[in-house]
Amino acid sequence: MVRLARHGDTPALAAWLAAGGDPHLRDPARRTMLHFLAYLRDDGVETLLLDLLAAGLDLEARDREGLTPLLYAVANGGTVTTVRALVTMGADVSAVTFSGAGWADLARAAGRLSQLWFLVEL
Repeated sequence: MVRLARHGDTPALAAWLAAGGDPHLRDPARRTMLHFLAYLRDDGVETLLLDLLAAGLDLEARDREGLTPLLYAVANGGTVTTVRALVTMGADVSAVTFSGAGWADLARAAGRLSQLWFLVEL
């Protein structure tokens, strides 16, 4: 599952889920499949997000560093489409990591603040 996501293979990941893959799996860093949306290309990511939420995944799940899927996408190169989809589905833009970093701090550190300007308005 992690390998499929890290390679940006949205169709293969969707097929894995459709074949009975467990959407509730977490990797050793406690990241969920929602966190791994950050690695996917735009094609099909919104549908996959809806499927994962329908399966009961928590949009505010935290990994070991306290990153929610939204914060993880901001910090790890998630596409603008993915970030927008997470926000549209209700991701908390005021969430902070265990160390107190918010989305703007993470975007600034990743050199992405200008890409994610729309989050300022939320």
